[in-house]
Amino acid sequence: MSIQGFADAINIFKAERATFEVYVKDQKFQSKKPIITIEGSTYLPLKDIGNTLGVPVEWNADKKRVEIDMCKTSTFSKVEILIKSKKLTVNEDYTPSPKIIESSGQYYLFPMVISSYIKTKGQNGNEIYLELPGKEPILIKSEGKQTGYAIEYSGYTYIDLNACGINYQIEDGVLWID
Repeated sequence: MSIQGFADAINIFKAERATFEVYVKDQKFQSKKPIITIEGSTYLPLKDIGNTLGVPVEWNADKKRVEIDMCKTSTFSKVEILIKSKKLTVNEDYTPSPKIIESSGQYYLFPMVISSYIKTKGQNGNEIYLELPGKEPILIKSEGKQTGYAIEYSGYTYIDLNACGINYQIEDGVLWID
């Protein structure tokens, strides 16, 4: 058996740090993890490139696989929020666009849109909770990582309205929350 044949059998590849830059939508791609090349092909950290492209990339622990949501994503940049028919003021300067994203029938809300219901707790303020009236607090981010109640989209955390058990309706750019 040749050395190359042996290396292929145990899946060893020679990876090299890329000596060039990668641009996405005319912006230099940034990642804490290195961009590498293997046999002339370029490899990017999947989670980081997903965030850059606005494509959710998640690890499914039950199925032991990476899942990439390539479904069309709708976004809402301007939105009114009504909770129990009370209109909230959305701080347009503090919140990114989009405020709400929709993917495969699931809706996700940028938390600071409803900042009066977002509470920081824990040692060093490293836990972020959603506290809606009449509901138990929901941990959406801990130690810098999203829980099952949130996703990362384009580098920001978004609350998964369905996972949080929030009754809502979106009509003409207005998010109604019961």
